[in-house]
Amino acid sequence: MTMFSCSLLVVDPIADLQTLENSALPNARHVSLAGLPYRFGPSEVSVWARKRAIDIYYVDNCWVRVPVTPEELRIFLHDMGATCSELTTFSEPDFRQSLIIDADEF
Repeated sequence: MTMFSCSLLVVDPIADLQTLENSALPNARHVSLAGLPYRFGPSEVSVWARKRAIDIYYVDNCWVRVPVTPEELRIFLHDMGATCSELTTFSEPDFRQSLIIDADEF
């Protein structure tokens, strides 16, 4: 049986975005994205990111990470009909961490 996962990672700023292709990200905090369609995973996230010319980083062929700004996250949530309980926090002027959409198929 194939399972899908899609969540948001909140991490300290990353100097080298190629680091996103490593399976382990130090101090990553997972944030739930509610309301995503059933069987939503890396293919759907990749299609969304490509349409917006946002870089996609591959941990492996079934696991992608897409770094987004708070505004891009807002658009993603709107486009997918999803919600994130911490969205307002990410838009505060003093927010300095990185946001990464993390999608996996396993």
